[in-house]
Amino acid sequence: MAERPVGVSDLASGAGVARYRTRERTVGGESVVEQYLIPLADRVLSYQGLVSTFRTPGSAALQGVMSLFNKAGSGVLVAVRFAILQADRTVNTSTVRWIGASRITTAPTDGTLLTPIALDSADSHSSSVEARGLASADGTAGTLTVTPGVSGWRTSAVRHTDSTTAAQSLYPDGFLLPRAANNDPVVLLEGEGLLAYFIDVWPNTSHFVVQLMFEEFTI
Repeated sequence: MAERPVGVSDLASGAGVARYRTRERTVGGESVVEQYLIPLADRVLSYQGLVSTFRTPGSAALQGVMSLFNKAGSGVLVAVRFAILQADRTVNTSTVRWIGASRITTAPTDGTLLTPIALDSADSHSSSVEARGLASADGTAGTLTVTPGVSGWRTSAVRHTDSTTAAQSLYPDGFLLPRAANNDPVVLLEGEGLLAYFIDVWPNTSHFVVQLMFEEFTI
């Protein structure tokens, strides 16, 4: 029987587990024992999806507009790669108003539960990753009760200098995360969420849509 040198015991494969394997073979008439490592990715992508709010009327300051929360025990990490705000105003104004994005550690229980759409229909979305919006339908106000954290990013909706031939002002898209998040996403651990919220009071003549692209990784 060949001698076995001291080493690491074989481990079963799995997310975040490096597999060690030991084998015996004959080299030059002698029995040799080898141990080698099969590295595995720490994060295994299990879902990619898109989610959007309904068309949301303006509301009070510090009112949540949309949240994405990764509940404790979900078994996944959530990476938010893209978050934009699209706005429309029917009343002209020179006032600059702001919307912020922040991390939260308490999941909202009200608002409207939103249904993500998978980029690949074969992917399975974790039910413990919840997206909620302020509006219950297009143009219908609601309540999303959540206390914002420290603003990590802010964007504003102001009058745009370019007009259409009908003299109507158009708003550019507002990025709720830096564009670098496409490559370096905001990562939500279990018990963490991302919130988009009104920093200023917005009249109900303003309407908003917040849209996210996110990924889930099994841990």
